[in-house]
Amino acid sequence: MTSPAVVCDAICRRRLLELTYRGAVRLVEPYSHGVSHDGRQILVAYQRTGGSSTGQAEGWKALHVDEMDDVTVVDVPFVVNQPGYREGGYSKNLSEIRCCV
Repeated sequence: MTSPAVVCDAICRRRLLELTYRGAVRLVEPYSHGVSHDGRQILVAYQRTGGSSTGQAEGWKALHVDEMDDVTVVDVPFVVNQPGYREGGYSKNLSEIRCCV
């Protein structure tokens, strides 16, 4: 299982994450981590490349942390400038925010 500490470290240092989610490798900019309304850990991220069940490889994603595999922090910084980011990490998918850019 993916450690929340690894996710929050990447968020705080603004480093990309490469991970496998639902069988597809993805490269994401991690923006916020927290807990959903049903108690699951969620990563809100902007996906740059990779697979997607919706068919949209690029865009905002809410990923269940317990479904993320092979998570690697990529030593490549990202700039917090994606359209649609809400200051403070606020997301309809999160009831509690644990860390954000």
